[in-house]
Amino acid sequence: MNPIIDNGFTGTKIIHSDVLHVLPTLPDNLFGGIITDPPYASGAATQNGKQQSTGQKYSSAKNGCPFPDFEGDSKDQRSWTHWMTEWLTEARRVCVPGAPICMFIDWRQLPAMTAALQWSGWIWRG
Repeated sequence: MNPIIDNGFTGTKIIHSDVLHVLPTLPDNLFGGIITDPPYASGAATQNGKQQSTGQKYSSAKNGCPFPDFEGDSKDQRSWTHWMTEWLTEARRVCVPGAPICMFIDWRQLPAMTAALQWSGWIWRG
């Protein structure tokens, strides 16, 4: 999916795309903060379970999940932490100095998320 970015826009906008495709196209210091809900990659106890589609893992609907599947949820913890560090570094670049970042995360990924956050230059405040 190719995002359409209007650099003159000064309001609020949701951009639905792959973060690693969008962030490199944006200028430095564009955002005053970020709220994000990245894939947790923690939705199963086994590697086989993690390989299931997100609709199978997260929906109890009897006639199939009504929502589209999303990518990034089948990574092991090390590759997930690397991926998080990669996009969080770009996210920091496109934010003004001192901007906050607020992330939703599964408690099982909290230690890895805090490491990725700090490795990418953000300050962990709990």
